Amino acid sequence: MGFFDESYPQTTSNTQKLWSFEKPVIYKNTSKLRANTFGFYPINGRSVIGFRKRSKKEDIRCFLKRIRKANPKGRIITILDNFSSHKAKIA
Repeated sequence: MGFFDESYPQTTSNTQKLWSFEKPVIYKNTSKLRANTFGFYPINGRSVIGFRKRSKKEDIRCFLKRIRKANPKGRIITILDNFSSHKAKIA
């Protein structure tokens, strides 16, 4: 049994809150980094971490295959959240 989820860290912040007695100078990070991070964390077995360009149903399916390859023996119970690509028949 293990938990599978993905996250999409962003290098840009959508809020800046600061105290200032004068007009503040606001610096904005304009670089963008795509890093969809996938992770499977089992109670027993091997964890799997990977990066994909997207979080589409095909990407979920490929990652599920990586989980099976890393944990070839026995049955794998994977707990997912309600994200739409997790519920696709192909996955």
